Amino acid sequence: MAKTVAIVTFMELAAEFYSGQLKELFGDLIETKLFSVEKHTTNQGITGDIIIVSTYSIYKAIKNNLSVESEVVIPNLTLSKSALSKIKSIPRGTKCMLINSSVDMCIDTISLIGQLGVNHVEFVPVYPGMSKIPNLKLAVTPGESRFAPENINKLIDIGDRIFDVSTIIEIVLKLNLEFLLKDEKFIRYSERIATNTYSLEKLAGKTNKLESQFDILLRTIDEGIIGINPDGVVFAINSSAERIIKIVKKIYLKLNLIFQKLLI
Repeated sequence: MAKTVAIVTFMELAAEFYSGQLKELFGDLIETKLFSVEKHTTNQGITGDIIIVSTYSIYKAIKNNLSVESEVVIPNLTLSKSALSKIKSIPRGTKCMLINSSVDMCIDTISLIGQLGVNHVEFVPVYPGMSKIPNLKLAVTPGESRFAPENINKLIDIGDRIFDVSTIIEIVLKLNLEFLLKDEKFIRYSERIATNTYSLEKLAGKTNKLESQFDILLRTIDEGIIGINPDGVVFAINSSAERIIKIVKKIYLKLNLIFQKLLI
């Protein structure tokens, strides 16, 4: 029997996008029910095996309408690696618009881009209802091109923000569908999204009984990771950490050799 996933967002289009994203991964194992503040459908009782609420502010506003028997997930969002690559290609020092549906969404997206390591571009929030549109010729938007002003010369659409790895894992575990984490679709999904520094304790805690799934995480996260148990024994190390350690070791050996020659 398919699991039921309720998705609650501000705008209906966002709920449809997240539904499509989950259907791509879970297929017929889930059914989705969509609710949005925009369509005033959040005033009714919202039930499901899990309920995904897009932001904490929406959760606070509607929490009394959520079934107490349902697990609630407030997702962490990120960008695809291809989207991040588009932003990184912008020349250093460029000042451009960041277009989104509201000032809060603009700030959230700018903050996310910064967390993902992009700090060479100055973004100016642009959103519907602004009294004065900045005179800039380049704009970036996460799937909100319909709000783009006419005075721009180039618009880079990086696509909607997507669920990060920790959120997908949380959804899988709360639906009791752990076996899916071995599926090639989930591995490919993990490999195509941009990553920042995740709370590794949180991920490891969720997967401490799922060693193979934790191994998948180690392979797909870009940061160097070394897992050490309370006894000081290394129980996990990923390829990024191995590469960094080798580089550090080479530098140390080279400096040591130079120092020995100076002494001679």
